[in-house]
Amino acid sequence: MERFLILLFSLGLFNCSSDLKEQSSPKKEKTVLTQNSVPEADNLQNSLPEADKAIPKKVEEVDELKEIATSFHRWYINNVNNQKAKTPIEVRIVEGENGKCKIDYEPYFNQLKALETISEKFISQESKRVENCANNISKVSWAEYKAADAYEYDKYCDFLSYYYWIRSQEPLSGVDVDQMERNGDAWNVSLRFFDEFENKKSYLDHYHPIVKLEKEDDKWVITKISWKEN
Repeated sequence: MERFLILLFSLGLFNCSSDLKEQSSPKKEKTVLTQNSVPEADNLQNSLPEADKAIPKKVEEVDELKEIATSFHRWYINNVNNQKAKTPIEVRIVEGENGKCKIDYEPYFNQLKALETISEKFISQESKRVENCANNISKVSWAEYKAADAYEYDKYCDFLSYYYWIRSQEPLSGVDVDQMERNGDAWNVSLRFFDEFENKKSYLDHYHPIVKLEKEDDKWVITKISWKEN
């Protein structure tokens, strides 16, 4: 009986000790930088949880992350606003074999690679994004496509009727970083589009691109762009 009581007492102490350890182990916080705090690079370290003081290690890294996260949309918007440049900002429908249409990926993908901030993973996702268009347009004759109304085929090739990556039929002035959130080894960077008139920005909050940054070969690159709708 005495041994049994000692055993119960020992088990009670063990359980109490385990509970105390669980209570004393802090939960890992996410690093979140909002639009107001992101530009304030000098105060970056003060805005991070104690466990994340070394991430980013330098103030310059925040500027680098912002540059990379906005690189695609800055390039895209600049070319939307400069139609004379004729830079391919999307895949193109061209004449293929047997007088049928086909998708030409190469000029657009070469532009993405030239940015040096775009991963092969993102380029692969772009191929998948237009897969339905490629499958359907390959059944259409080139002559029929050229003679058709501009919106005839946008039900499966939506980029024909609007600028896909700014979700608009009209050009925009630019893009800013709204919020940066570290998630494990990646950063999710929320962006905001804006129009600018007389040096005053007017933000458009219908759509927010969420740019995912990951390291490849020790270099931050864009691996995914998703959307948040308000």
